[in-house]
Amino acid sequence: MALQSDASPPQRPSSALQHTPLALCRRKSLVLRCPDCESEIVTLPRCYIPVVWLLLAQAGAAQMPAPVLQAILSLEKMTPLHASVRVSGVVTAVEAGRFFLQDRTAAMSILRTPTTPNIKAGDVCEAVGSIQSKNAGLEMQPVTITITGQAALPAAKTASVAQLQSGGAKYQRVKFTGHVHEVGVTADSIIIALESSGSTCVATWPSEAADAASAKPPLDLLDALVEIDGVAPPQLSNAVRPGGLRIVLAQASHLKVKQLGHADPFQRPHRDLAKMRGKDTEAGVRYLVRGTVSYWSDAGWFYFQDGTSSARGNSGTFLPLIIGWPYRMEARNPPLKAGDQIELVGYREPAVGAMPSFLHCTWRVVGHTDPPPFEPTTLKKILATDREGYPVSVTGKVTDIQFQRDAQGFINHNLWMDAEGLSCRVLVQKKSA
Repeated sequence: MALQSDASPPQRPSSALQHTPLALCRRKSLVLRCPDCESEIVTLPRCYIPVVWLLLAQAGAAQMPAPVLQAILSLEKMTPLHASVRVSGVVTAVEAGRFFLQDRTAAMSILRTPTTPNIKAGDVCEAVGSIQSKNAGLEMQPVTITITGQAALPAAKTASVAQLQSGGAKYQRVKFTGHVHEVGVTADSIIIALESSGSTCVATWPSEAADAASAKPPLDLLDALVEIDGVAPPQLSNAVRPGGLRIVLAQASHLKVKQLGHADPFQRPHRDLAKMRGKDTEAGVRYLVRGTVSYWSDAGWFYFQDGTSSARGNSGTFLPLIIGWPYRMEARNPPLKAGDQIELVGYREPAVGAMPSFLHCTWRVVGHTDPPPFEPTTLKKILATDREGYPVSVTGKVTDIQFQRDAQGFINHNLWMDAEGLSCRVLVQKKSA
């Protein structure tokens, strides 16, 4: 079918792509003529011109020869951005806005469009499109996606979270073990936070619930030792720097429980705080401890002590509280005050010999007593003895005051104080108005 303006003599274009949008939009109307007899078929008003141009452009593009099939690895260095490419591989996982494709050489992300077929993990696909990003891995904006068969998922490579946080996996399948510390659920996915070798990451997989209202977080996975295998998308900040790590599992069966967890975190043997200073604490494992709160900050950190030592607790969580509603809101840790007797479950930061500091904490109040008294002392005695985390009272001269607002909106008053030839910093933390 030929394209002709009402203001021009009839002519038969060699290609629809010869008619640019600019030339068409300057015409008052559009006439479609038969390519054989050049008789007029229909006259369209100006408002239809952009639509007809788009259809013709797509038809012309469809007639262009497809790019040569290339290995994904070869695209990383040799292919410029926005170049048209063709790849083939196995779908390793699917998300709402994209899916991941891996061949024998490497892997990439392919964006999903309204015309993307209903693909699933294990499908073999051929995709034609343009390269949109190469920051830490290839990403394609597809033009056509064709399912050509099915195949087993590529074997997952063993890696550590620390190695993966640099983005080196580039959408490939990986596996590692870790302890689950938080669980949650979104509208269509299960999400967990786990710690492995001193680093934390998030793993997600599709929910099998009939609808979002019936989806429940897998509480039985809390504190379980698990092995997961899935896709490791590079997480980048706005400054194109590696960010938090997230692993995308194709399905729930790609998580294997190596050691059962505790749906009730407080149902486990408790340890004295002094024993938490030793080397016999396992990395990533959460322990149950007890003590009396000596100091509480509204920022969510606090000090407490039992009869053997002192410790610090921290309320910071990895998952936002809205993930897993209402479970996570119901499981929020209560605010504390000096004198509260608590049970706390958390894993210790890996500083052996120092005062234990617990992360990913869950606590509850089991009683109340008189707060531990402030012990009058001197800076020299504090340096000579192990008083870290204990309430003390020191007299000195304030030499400087600094104010600083932190990321949580607190005003930190830093008081610099001299006493007996020594100096120290005193922190007073207040919530800003």
